[in-house]
Amino acid sequence: MEEFDVVIIGSGVAGMTAAIYTSRLGLKTQVIENLIPGGQIINVEKIEDFPGFPQGISGAELTDLIKTQAQINGSELCQKFQKFQKKKMFGQFNLLYQK
Repeated sequence: MEEFDVVIIGSGVAGMTAAIYTSRLGLKTQVIENLIPGGQIINVEKIEDFPGFPQGISGAELTDLIKTQAQINGSELCQKFQKFQKKKMFGQFNLLYQK
């Protein structure tokens, strides 16, 4: 079974941003995503108050950029998450995947 230092459940902006930072720190990171990464922001037509985009950017475009940056830094994305079981020691978790 493959092990990760960090497993982030959710691939919205917060989850992907966390993945960028943990991967940049050298931690083996996996992001568990639903069908489409981005969360609710993917439905936003134009975001006008996000730093670095003076003309605005769509939620879908921003999501793609954040996802790309997370992957470039070494984060792995996974859609096969089924359930998790808590280990008895140290509060760590075992992730179980469908094959």
